[in-house]
Amino acid sequence: MLTKKQREFFNLIINCYKETKSFPTLTLLKEKGNYKSYNSIYKYLNVLEEKGYIKKDKYSKKITYILSNIDNETILNIPVVNDNTFYKIAKEYCYKNIDYLAYKIHDNNLKSENVLKNDLLIIEKRLLKANNKLVLILKNNNYYIYKYTKQNEFVYLSNDKESFILNDSIKVIGKVITLIRKLTFQTLD
Repeated sequence: MLTKKQREFFNLIINCYKETKSFPTLTLLKEKGNYKSYNSIYKYLNVLEEKGYIKKDKYSKKITYILSNIDNETILNIPVVNDNTFYKIAKEYCYKNIDYLAYKIHDNNLKSENVLKNDLLIIEKRLLKANNKLVLILKNNNYYIYKYTKQNEFVYLSNDKESFILNDSIKVIGKVITLIRKLTFQTLD
């Protein structure tokens, strides 16, 4: 259980994430929370990590995940980068030292890859063995899913509508490791 002030600090982290769509820096937390020094921020971060509400990088002190405890089971809240929400997954299904994101499909440019509108894709933020896999890219401050194909010295990104060579203006965030499809059933009257 969190004290009232710890809960307020935890909510500050979540609200900062929702505003910026990235985990808040210590400077942003200090500014938004009207803290006079970083000592209080470090204290709250350490308490939240000890109680299993966040995970931070031990070297940079940067928040890497927002966690929560539900019925004594640690749940990883993976940020959905284009939907301003979180996807909950049991921590036991994730590798320890890998960062994850989620991406919700809003368009329909990947039917050939059996990706449909409203599918949720879980992204592993590394590219080991990414050839012929779907990847999340950042292009013009927007996220997109493309197929990643390496041929000779070039990397091609493609979907059902276009194909182009990877260049410096595009950042590959990570590869898709799983697809979660919400099935809907219709009943006949």
